[in-house]
Amino acid sequence: MDDFGTGYSGLSYLGSMHINLLKIDWSFVAMIAEDESTTDLVDMVIDLANRFGMQVIAEGVETEWQKNYLLNKRVVYQQGYLFAEPLPLQAFLSWYCQQYHSRSAAVVALPPLANTGEKQKNALPPG
Repeated sequence: MDDFGTGYSGLSYLGSMHINLLKIDWSFVAMIAEDESTTDLVDMVIDLANRFGMQVIAEGVETEWQKNYLLNKRVVYQQGYLFAEPLPLQAFLSWYCQQYHSRSAAVVALPPLANTGEKQKNALPPG
């Protein structure tokens, strides 16, 4: 379930759907600050997911503090600008190979995306 806690992805869906992965919305992750009084809601969402046997992904991780806090809560799947900016597929593969070149043999080159009339970005963005 993506963006849990926002819009139509609320508690009523947890009991009626067979969900094994819950993605915490960035707005909850943003509550994780060095002042731990703001983390109660995040803790409850993580605990709820664990009670339902779900894996948790946290989106919007931007600081080392947030990353470490989530790791201490056993949230190992994290995404956000702390790790990388959003990338097109080919750029991600290039980035991944640069970051983990020793593992690059496991990355298989993918065919170009279907022609959508837009130029496909195959290189990493500057910087």
